[in-house]
Amino acid sequence: MNKICKTCDNRFICATEPPKLCLKRAKLLKVGDIIHNNGYYNSDGSCRRWKVNGKVKLWKTMPHRVRIPVKYGLSVYSYITEDILEYFHFPEDCTNPKG
Repeated sequence: MNKICKTCDNRFICATEPPKLCLKRAKLLKVGDIIHNNGYYNSDGSCRRWKVNGKVKLWKTMPHRVRIPVKYGLSVYSYITEDILEYFHFPEDCTNPKG
């Protein structure tokens, strides 16, 4: 069973694939939003949660690019770019029973 992204109308969740974050939804993220990481789990089995901790960087001349500042835990900071969006998903799209 496939679900359809309400923002970009693309099929982004398949029964055989983990959920993915699409570019249009990534551009709508704001400070404080939580996203989950595919394939990385906390000790209780839930998906690793990353918090957006800054403004999403967009380029007018390169609309396919995005750079999202994120934070995990107490001291891990990183950026999510368009190259690795497929490894993240929104909590409401999570297929992990533990969240």
